[in-house]
Amino acid sequence: MADNYLENKMEEHSRGTVVYRKLNPSLDSLLDKLAAQPDGNLPEASAMGKPMAAQMEAIARSGRKVSAEFRIEIDEKSDEIRILGPNSPGRNLVVAGEVLLAMRLKAAELHLHAVQNIAQQTTSTANPLLATLVVSL
Repeated sequence: MADNYLENKMEEHSRGTVVYRKLNPSLDSLLDKLAAQPDGNLPEASAMGKPMAAQMEAIARSGRKVSAEFRIEIDEKSDEIRILGPNSPGRNLVVAGEVLLAMRLKAAELHLHAVQNIAQQTTSTANPLLATLVVSL
């Protein structure tokens, strides 16, 4: 089997056949995936399945790369990622939006659905809840 594989590859190479392999999705394809996702509620989690812990951690890691001033927590029971910010308002909502976008793009790259919820009211003065990201398959 390995011999046939090498023979076929050599024949393709000698014929000049070009094989394109797309290893990483482009930003445009990720944005298209985000645009195709429904706004609002996710599909039923029980019917779709749950994302793996490694996928949730990869999404949270993408958010942490954007800004270290936020605390990002993963709740595996509800498949939710919470963004907790410092108590000074200022530019935090703009940066929180950037963090959310980075995490949604990572979820799209992993072929997951993600819906963000921007918090209307803060729950704590020390680390106010700015947003949540709910992830499903």
